[in-house]
Amino acid sequence: MTDDLQFAELRVLDAVDREGSFSAAAIRLGLTQSAVSHAVRTAERKIGAVLFDRGRHGARPTAAGQRAVVHARGILRLSHVLSVDARLAAGTQVETTVRISAFRSAAAHILPTALARLKNSCREVAAEVSIVRDLGEGPAGEVAAGRSDVAIVNLPHHLNGEPELVTGELFTERFVLIHPKGREELDRLALINWDENCDAVTGKWFRSQDWLPEPSIQVADDSVLLSMVAHGMGMAVVPRLVTLSAPDSVAVRELGPEGPQQTIGYVTTPELARGIVVRTLIRELRTVRYIGILCAATVPISYWIWDGGINAPRVHPDAQSIGWSGHLGTNRGDTALTEHRHLRAVVRGDRRRRATLLAQSHGRRQRLHVLQGRQPGSGAGGP
Repeated sequence: MTDDLQFAELRVLDAVDREGSFSAAAIRLGLTQSAVSHAVRTAERKIGAVLFDRGRHGARPTAAGQRAVVHARGILRLSHVLSVDARLAAGTQVETTVRISAFRSAAAHILPTALARLKNSCREVAAEVSIVRDLGEGPAGEVAAGRSDVAIVNLPHHLNGEPELVTGELFTERFVLIHPKGREELDRLALINWDENCDAVTGKWFRSQDWLPEPSIQVADDSVLLSMVAHGMGMAVVPRLVTLSAPDSVAVRELGPEGPQQTIGYVTTPELARGIVVRTLIRELRTVRYIGILCAATVPISYWIWDGGINAPRVHPDAQSIGWSGHLGTNRGDTALTEHRHLRAVVRGDRRRRATLLAQSHGRRQRLHVLQGRQPGSGAGGP
């Protein structure tokens, strides 16, 4: 049919939306500006709606144009996936690119391992990674808009009126308290927060914690937050994934089972999820938690040994193998909850409550000293 949109016209719609003007789109596509203008007018005639507002500001998509561009990108991408999948099924190596959107800490600590494993299966696959702040539609919005194939997101994602997307859970991570190492007076530290750290779950938890002061420093990036904590400017409550970039001068403490947590997952489209490359990437993302990238960071940090005081805790020498329960006969929730209550007491400056809580863990310390071949009461940092 003569009214069917051509692939060349779909590419023009995509380029005009990305570049914001006909002239810039022409440069991107290697066409003349008049050819781009003609292609847009032809597409508008075939569709029966104005797709772009023209003016001194350039070209901005109308509501109809926004939907047309999303579908245009989907059609172009599926055409590419069709070719790639067919050639891979035939045993032919294919050069292709998988487009990924993720928030910073996920891009830094989850993607490298998953992409390295993806290269083992699809050697000619390149990756285009976009760092998208986890605000508003966030990384999931890039998939919905057709600019990314896969997004790593905090679930549930928040997209209004968008077509159905395929989502899946990767892992759940807890929030932890970080502060300058060696700083005992936590009640004298400012609370630092950053924009991406205030969804409905964490916001409700923050409001319920009377031991935490109101945030007095607000930053726009978690790497800036880590640097401020490392320089002694304050403390912060952050997802554990963020702490994998923390310098040695930052201490990490559990908030216990009462603390907030978030679920990290992926988002893609139903069509792309059936493609070989995206399907393989999702499989590798799922395996990240099983090969120790997150677990290796969780056990040594979380398995604390209290010798009294508020100094940075030591790691049990057998923590890698015995996990949380170990030889102490306690479970994760019991240990973490005692630690969390201890932090609350210290931040409040309640010395009497602090002494009581430390006394509650005295039996555990005594048994630990025996296991380590030390005399009870000989540990450094005791009360």
